[in-house]
Amino acid sequence: MILLTLLVDVSRAADLELVPSGFDESSVEVALVDGHARRVLERFPSPRIVLQTATSSDGRYAAIIWETLDATPNITVYDALAGKAVNTFESPAYRPVSLAFSTANAVIIAGTCGTSCATFDLLDRAGHSLWPPNAPGGAAYDVSPDSRMAVSYPNPDSPAEGSGVALVSLDDGHLIASMDATTLGDRTVASVAWTSSGARLSLQGPAGKSELTLMGQAGPPPARIDAYPSADAATEMRLTRGANSTKFVSYSAPVRVLDASMSANGKYAAVSSQALGAAPTLTVYELGTGKALSSVRPDGRTTSSWSTKDTLILEWSCGTDCHTLEVRGVDGKPLGKGFAGGVTSTAPSGDYLLFYPNEGSDPVPVELVDLATGAAVAQFAGTNSGALVGTNVTWSADGRAATITLVERTGGAQRALRLSADGTCAWLDHP
Repeated sequence: MILLTLLVDVSRAADLELVPSGFDESSVEVALVDGHARRVLERFPSPRIVLQTATSSDGRYAAIIWETLDATPNITVYDALAGKAVNTFESPAYRPVSLAFSTANAVIIAGTCGTSCATFDLLDRAGHSLWPPNAPGGAAYDVSPDSRMAVSYPNPDSPAEGSGVALVSLDDGHLIASMDATTLGDRTVASVAWTSSGARLSLQGPAGKSELTLMGQAGPPPARIDAYPSADAATEMRLTRGANSTKFVSYSAPVRVLDASMSANGKYAAVSSQALGAAPTLTVYELGTGKALSSVRPDGRTTSSWSTKDTLILEWSCGTDCHTLEVRGVDGKPLGKGFAGGVTSTAPSGDYLLFYPNEGSDPVPVELVDLATGAAVAQFAGTNSGALVGTNVTWSADGRAATITLVERTGGAQRALRLSADGTCAWLDHP
């Protein structure tokens, strides 16, 4: 028997649609369906077998687990607002059985590794594990109904496969409370019940039944920006944290809210809205006062996101596999020269971004961009002729260097190029 319980609040999540359809067929396309709106997230270069899908409760992210024949399953995470893949990485569970997002939009992956063995991990959206490496626990897991905490414990069918009990925050992966194997002794966990402040475990041992309560806080609930009463006809914008909601802007007439995001430090919000008959407007607000700091009218439908340096990244589509990107300060002024005609990959740290050409984009240089200043700190212009396209971007552990595979359009020869924040640009192989 494998014990693994996963409860996720998907009340606000849109649906993922696979084309042609179904999990047992070879899919060629994945799209996000929200009401009558349908947004294609990716058209696969070749058919894939999609095993699991998930969307975040705030509708910002989507993910799929997929595989090809005789290959290890992979996870692809999508930015649902931008309509593009953010990262693809190998699944830590060889036999995945469920995929979900936590309230803080971390990826929850669960799988099996044998008859009485379950695997469970918490990942950031770049595929890095957030689960505390030294946390006790075992091969059985249970997730709280609000998807903010998880408890790990030995499987009662194979108690040797475990080393105690751990209560972990699914917001950031920190260890909230634990009991080591020595204290647990020969008792096994019969059931788990959740309270507002932790988990209550029913234990069974030679001396009979007992209870263990692991208490702690998962941390402050993640904040989000909400349009009220709806994004299609908003009269105000609110900062929501848990059960608390605070208005920070009112509109004199209803507007359509296209996009909203909050800075990493929680001080600013960027809201893209459109009044009836008017062009979209992107406004940056100071959340503490509700003061509008800047307002711009970008071309086309623009998505906005914040870097870890509290600069605003504006991105909009200019065609298939083609994006235009600007970095701006909270005052609305552009930082750097801007980047047009390529595609992007952002470092897991959020400090740097790689801009490069791929099969469907323009022949642009490969550039490593410092998101604090908007400047290209390293550049390779050998792709300007259009003879080379980029693929398979990987980042260093500190997020200060990116390696990209450059492929010749004719012939298919490949070389690996590394661009670093110190300004260096070097081939990693030699023809």
